[in-house]
Order: sequence, then C-alpha cells, then structure tokens
Amino acid sequence: MLFRFQIARFGVVGIAATLVHAGILSLLIEMLALPVQLANISAFMVAFGVSYLGHHRWTFDSDAGHRQAASKFLLTAIVGFLANVAIMELVVVQLGYHYLIGFLCVVFTVPPATYVVSRLWIF
Repeated sequence: MLFRFQIARFGVVGIAATLVHAGILSLLIEMLALPVQLANISAFMVAFGVSYLGHHRWTFDSDAGHRQAASKFLLTAIVGFLANVAIMELVVVQLGYHYLIGFLCVVFTVPPATYVVSRLWIF
C-alpha cells in the first residue's frame, strides 16, 4: 500500500475513534448522568476498539494475531495518552502558553509517533 494512503487511513481511523469517544462521553454524561471519570474510561474503551480494529484491518491490513497486537496497541495508546498529558502540563501549566498551543504540540508529536510505532512494531 502506498505510504500516503496508509497515513490518510491512519488519520481517518484516528478521527473516527475520536468522534466515537466524544459522542459516547457526551451520551454517558448528559443522558445517563454517569460521573465524568467513569464515562471517560468507558468511552475510551469503545474508542480504543474502533481505533484498534480500524488500524488492524484497514490502515495496516495486518495479519498479526489479536492477542499480541491488541496488547501492544493498548500499551502504545497508554504511552500516547501519558505523553499528551505531559506535553499539556509542560506547555500550558509550566510555560504558560495557551492550551491550543499545547494541543498543537500534542497533535504534531503524538499521532506521528503512534503511527511509526504502529507500523514498525504492532502491525
């Protein structure tokens, strides 16, 4: 598969997973009045499934076994989340920049790193 198409697919799956996360988060909080933490964890788990399956089957068209690939993908997702938190802490809280600057720093570092790890190690 051509590299640029794979990157485009990676972006589409990432956006879809983000929209699923946001939609479920809103539904669980607004309609079911779940606590934010529980709603966020629940939404993350569903979005993780969308992201993993989308990348496994469509982005990378992988034949890697699900047990090993899903475990690696979960580890990568957790590290990406921790990097997100650390970058936002540094840029916004410590350095005092606007949160959108922090968000841009996250967008230009975490997804590209996740793509490389996914391509070379997971799938």
